[in-house]
Amino acid sequence: GVGIWATPTLDPDRNTLYVATGDSYSHPEAATSDAIMALAMDTGEVRWSAQMTPGDVWNAACLAPDADDRGGCPDDAGPDYDFGSAVVRVAPVHGQSVLLAGQESGLLYRLDPDTGDVQWETRVGDGGILGGIEWGFTADGDVVYASISEALEKAPGDAGGIAAVQLSDGSIKWDAPPFQDTCGTRVGCHSAQPGAVTAIPGVLFSGSLDGHLRAHDTETGQVIWDFDTARVFDTVNDVPGTGGSLNGPGVTVADGMVFTSSGYSSLGFMPGNLLLAFSVDGN
Repeated sequence: GVGIWATPTLDPDRNTLYVATGDSYSHPEAATSDAIMALAMDTGEVRWSAQMTPGDVWNAACLAPDADDRGGCPDDAGPDYDFGSAVVRVAPVHGQSVLLAGQESGLLYRLDPDTGDVQWETRVGDGGILGGIEWGFTADGDVVYASISEALEKAPGDAGGIAAVQLSDGSIKWDAPPFQDTCGTRVGCHSAQPGAVTAIPGVLFSGSLDGHLRAHDTETGQVIWDFDTARVFDTVNDVPGTGGSLNGPGVTVADGMVFTSSGYSSLGFMPGNLLLAFSVDGN
């Protein structure tokens, strides 16, 4: 058995469900860990499985700072290269749909949906525990956009950033570097960007563990809007509200509004308790 961290992706025309998997938690390791799998929607039959990192046996006990508390960590623990992001199905590309997968190793893959064959792979991050591509990337039909984590591997100011990758051949269109000097003395603040990104025509939204929600121009990567959510707010329901780190799901865009939650205290990042709603005119 292995972990499944992300929502399955459906292709009704192929009667196929695609799912990305995580580590094996204990020995013996499974051949289906750190893999993309295709299953028949009506029967559950495994049609193919493409494993990207063999032998990755890891669990949260490996994070314990004290050796006495690491008893549940497997011998010869792996690098923790889960697939935490859902598989993205893009159709059509030159008349042929493709699959995209992003891994905590920092690698982004394009795969054939019928065979699982890797058509290209591109490194966008260094990878590691809570590293690489964490919770979700997106594509607009021509370009794939992925934010970078490395939250436990690098110091604030060195971790984070966004890569825009050409869907056709895996080449880098642009990359936006990590943001500097955004944390100051705030406890739990970090520049890593493990949260999922969201795209609308011309704009890519990305949140960060430093509490900032930013909008990037999809052609250049330039930041065109930036809002720091890590502060105190007067809320509409009169509950004391404080923003914090942005992590997990990306923003939701609907009816001219952008919605995001703010506050993510896991692993020591900045806590919070907000749902924020933005409009173009600020109302």
